[in-house]
Amino acid sequence: MEKEAAQRAVANAAKKKKAEERISNALSQNEAILHQKRQDFEEREAASEVRRREMEEERRAADERKRAEEERQQAERRGKYELSLQREEERKQDIKGRAARKQQLLDEADSARSSANSQRRVERELFNGLRRDKVDSIQKMQAYQRQLLLERIMEENEKTARMLEQRQAIQEQRKSANMNASMHRNKARGRWGGDAAHCGPADGVDA
Repeated sequence: MEKEAAQRAVANAAKKKKAEERISNALSQNEAILHQKRQDFEEREAASEVRRREMEEERRAADERKRAEEERQQAERRGKYELSLQREEERKQDIKGRAARKQQLLDEADSARSSANSQRRVERELFNGLRRDKVDSIQKMQAYQRQLLLERIMEENEKTARMLEQRQAIQEQRKSANMNASMHRNKARGRWGGDAAHCGPADGVDA
């Protein structure tokens, strides 16, 4: 009886030792898995932070480019406006000069009415002046219409550029939201996997 009891004790001790070894191995494996998952998570977090900083830098650079472009366009519009004012003043002065010249011609025509040759010369100068005025008026009107068309085209281009920037910003926001959702899913999978691995060895001990 004592011998059988001793043998059972030895057998139980061996089983207990094997069970403890399985538990120890399982704990070591679980710890290694958790360490690897923690390291993977930290690497993903670091990569996400790097990407976030890159996107922030890109956004700051885009804002700076946009601000510089707006300042350039504003300066360009201001220059065009000042140039149009200058041209308008020159046109007024030109009209005044031509009016004075016409008045002078009329005065000369009145004073030289007695001379047929002088009268024809004055009339010819008046006719030529009117013709030049008409041609000049047509050319200035065409230039003004071209300027209006160019400004409309520039406004349409600016609207299109703003729409593209807004679309790109929306796409970046969606991309960031998808990245965050993916990170949350990976975190959830990591917690679930850790619990499953911890419970597995315990079942083996009971067997």
